[in-house]
Amino acid sequence: RGDLKNDVTLTVIAPRNISSITWNGVSVSGDFSGTQDTNASLPTIIGGFVGQLQTSSGLTGISVPNLEGWRFMDSLPEVGSGGTMMFDDSSWVVADNTTTNSPSKPLYGDGRVLYGCDYGFCENIVLWRGHFMATGAEKSVNLSINGGEAFAASVWLNDVFLNTSFGNSTNNHNNVGETDEKFIFPEGALVVGRDNVITIVQDNMGHDESGSTPDTTKSPRGVRGFQLNSGDFTTWKVQGKVGGYFNYPDKVRGVLNEGGLFGERQGWHLPGFDTSNWTTRD
Repeated sequence: RGDLKNDVTLTVIAPRNISSITWNGVSVSGDFSGTQDTNASLPTIIGGFVGQLQTSSGLTGISVPNLEGWRFMDSLPEVGSGGTMMFDDSSWVVADNTTTNSPSKPLYGDGRVLYGCDYGFCENIVLWRGHFMATGAEKSVNLSINGGEAFAASVWLNDVFLNTSFGNSTNNHNNVGETDEKFIFPEGALVVGRDNVITIVQDNMGHDESGSTPDTTKSPRGVRGFQLNSGDFTTWKVQGKVGGYFNYPDKVRGVLNEGGLFGERQGWHLPGFDTSNWTTRD
C-alpha cells in the first residue's frame, strides 16, 4: 500500500507461491508487454512480476479546504504546569543496566548505563527522567549527551526549563555529535525534602554509518554521563516510542516513523483520534 503522485510501474520479486498482487486493496494485473524487456514475466521461474499502478481518476481536481477547528493539548505533560512531580512515570522502563555491549562506555556517573538502544529505544525522540531527593545543596547537574551530528536535547528541573544542548554538522567541519554541559538550577526550581526530577527530551539522529572501523555504527545514543554537584540520583526512567524497537504497533508506517513524545504514545497523530475535549484555538 502507499500513495501515488503519478502513474508508475510496479516490479515485485517474490516467491513462486505468491499468486496475486494488490495495491491499496485493489488487484494489480500483470503487464506482459512490460515484462518482455525485463525478463520478469507473470509469473516467471524467478518469481518476477511487473504491473502498472495508476492514480485514481476520482482524485483529480481536488480543492484543498481551509484548515479550521483547531484544538490544543499540552504535548509534554512530563514538564507541564504543576511540575514533573505531578506526572506518573511508573510505567516507564527503569534504566538500571550496569553493563552495555557498546564499545563506548559511560564517561561518568554511578555506573548506570543510559543508552536508549540498551532499553529498546534506538531512534527518534527518547525521554529520560532522573529522580533525586533534594536537600537544598543541589545547584547544578552535569550531563554528557550523545545524539549524533545535529542532534538536540532539552533539559528541565521539575517544570523549569534549564537549557538546550545541541550538536552540529556543517559540511563535515566542526562536527559535534556529543556534548558535555553543566545545567544550573535557577532559584526556586528545587523543592527541598521532596522528589525532584531532571527531564531530558532528546531527539537523536540515529546511528552513524559504517566508517573505518566496525564500531562506528555502535553509537552510544543517550546520556553518557550524569552527576549532580551534590547528592545522587535515586532512579532513572526512560521512554521511547510505544513498544520499543520490536513491539511497536504501527507496522505500516514503520519503525522510524514514531518517537517517544506523549502525543505519539497516545496516538494523537493517527486518523480518528478524538480531540473533542481539547482546548479550541480558533
